[in-house]
Amino acid sequence: MQKAVFEISMMENRLKQLDQNLSMIEQQIMEHERIENSLNELGKEKNSDMIFPIGAGVFANGNLKDSESLLVSIGSGIVIEKNLAETNLIISKRKEKLVSLREELGGQMKILVEAMARIEQALRIESEKK
Repeated sequence: MQKAVFEISMMENRLKQLDQNLSMIEQQIMEHERIENSLNELGKEKNSDMIFPIGAGVFANGNLKDSESLLVSIGSGIVIEKNLAETNLIISKRKEKLVSLREELGGQMKILVEAMARIEQALRIESEKK
């Protein structure tokens, strides 16, 4: 019986970890959706004044001269130049991977919850016998 209680405790901890990961992935998906919307708006803008985010809530005023040439980070500090359509494709593929990961985590969480329910039911049956 102690082993089953320990297993449930371990599963609960794992479930919390998966839930935290799922929250982070959800935030990243929403950010990618915002980026997609921004890129769509960017394609409509030509030589216009804009506010550019620098980070940590800091923005700079600027002028967008060329919305067809964008710099895209591909990791490890590497930035490449892509046109608007290529950038949209990169963001879309990244979002697809995140959505797939979200579904995978959801499946893992479901399996854990079902396993916990089986153990809890076995514990109830065991305790009723006493």
